[in-house]
Amino acid sequence: MRKSSASTPDALSAEPTTADEFCVVCGRTGLALVEGVCAECEASRRTLVAVQPHATVVLCPQCGAREVGKHWERAGSSALLGSEDLVRFLVPDEEAAVRKVEWQETGPNPLLKNLHGDVHVRFRGLERVVPVDLTVRILHRTCPECSRRSGHYYTALIQLRGPEEGSRRSAAELRERLQEIWDATIPSARADWRAHHSWTERRPEGWDHYYTETLAARGVARLFKDRFGAQVKESATLYGQKDGRELYRVTFAVRLPVHLPGDYYVDKGRLFRLERPSSRGGFDVTSAASGATELWPTVTLENARWVGGPEKKMAVPVRTAPDGVVEGQHPDTGTWIPVRGEPSATLDETAELVVDGEHLWYVAPRLRRRQLERHP
Repeated sequence: MRKSSASTPDALSAEPTTADEFCVVCGRTGLALVEGVCAECEASRRTLVAVQPHATVVLCPQCGAREVGKHWERAGSSALLGSEDLVRFLVPDEEAAVRKVEWQETGPNPLLKNLHGDVHVRFRGLERVVPVDLTVRILHRTCPECSRRSGHYYTALIQLRGPEEGSRRSAAELRERLQEIWDATIPSARADWRAHHSWTERRPEGWDHYYTETLAARGVARLFKDRFGAQVKESATLYGQKDGRELYRVTFAVRLPVHLPGDYYVDKGRLFRLERPSSRGGFDVTSAASGATELWPTVTLENARWVGGPEKKMAVPVRTAPDGVVEGQHPDTGTWIPVRGEPSATLDETAELVVDGEHLWYVAPRLRRRQLERHP
């Protein structure tokens, strides 16, 4: 058990007194008094912090959620007890404010924790450390959300698919590309949407993602529509009744377009990376060599030569020939060939290049926002 701490707002302090008033307990003068007693003497005769008996923490062993009253919260938390779990079992005096708590585990039982805490308390302007001993029983109980997942309960389904026609990839390649796009996109979705994702099944034409909450699935489907220009079709199927109310499962058919973000295209002897459909119409693309952004009309993208997706970019050995030309070693043939795209930086022994058949294209490092601010 690691040390942890928590704090609460300050307590009210006593008002200062005149020099001729004294504490009726210790006799000292010049101190703030309440009913004739200074803060130090009052603190010595009070229980500034007590602990609740029969402390119990109920947590889900699968997701780490805690049962608090009649609901569950903090899904995704650690299975180890922390300050948030323990501080609620402290009962401070009504005039005492808990500033922080340092906990130390003293017992070996993993389900019956014996803990010692040093509670830093502020009482009437006086700082005190109050030692407490706490025994916490841990109960493992599966939360409703994990119970639904283990039973493959769901209310919504996202069918992630590629274009109906026009794809340049095989079914297996397209399925792998769809999974890459999903993995790159979902981390940017809202946390509560991600929490309702239950399980995934592979299909010949794509992936099925099951959700325990329809609103979460709808939000994810719209995210793909907004970001990639995906077509989304929604349909509902009746699967039962509860309390006289009909229950439906909703299917979101999310079909990505032919032109996928992250794919590479060659136009007029230059390599470009497709970023996203543009809000101005057409597509936003970036030059692989310089990183500069351009707006392409749809006709330009359709007429450009498609190279492939991120799998075409790989680390390749490079060298500078005597005539100053940068060469790369082709990963398939092992031959050294000139790198296209006019590298704008001095390359080390290896560089990330796009393998385009028998050609190699230079890809400029993608700068982060802070780097872009320093290098406009």
